[in-house]
Amino acid sequence: MKNILTLLFICISAHFTAAQDSLVVSQKNAAMFSNTYIFYSNGTFKHFFFTDDFQVWYGRGEYQDRGKTRILRFDKADKNYKPAFISVHYEANFVRKLRIKKGGFKSRDYYGTTRRKNVFFEIIKTRDDDQ
Repeated sequence: MKNILTLLFICISAHFTAAQDSLVVSQKNAAMFSNTYIFYSNGTFKHFFFTDDFQVWYGRGEYQDRGKTRILRFDKADKNYKPAFISVHYEANFVRKLRIKKGGFKSRDYYGTTRRKNVFFEIIKTRDDDQ
């Protein structure tokens, strides 16, 4: 099931990341879901949280780095994102903080995906059009 969700994510994110500098981070040790952020060099981001029952939480907005903290400000719901056969929950109008760590980001477990208080997002892909 995780392979199907990963393949789906790669197909969707390839569409969104075309011709933009980006950093893709994904939650480490995520067996039954895919929790991924795509950060663009222009200060914007997109967030995808896919579950094993074909639901997705999707949000986008702007981010700002302050010291060792990346502050994410989710904008209004982007109703243009409507994948077929998947129930979409739009994340909108709130702020989330990620701690910048070596090799990725640390965050509170907002979705209750582990028994731990925090989760780690590791860098899985960077894209730079100059390369």
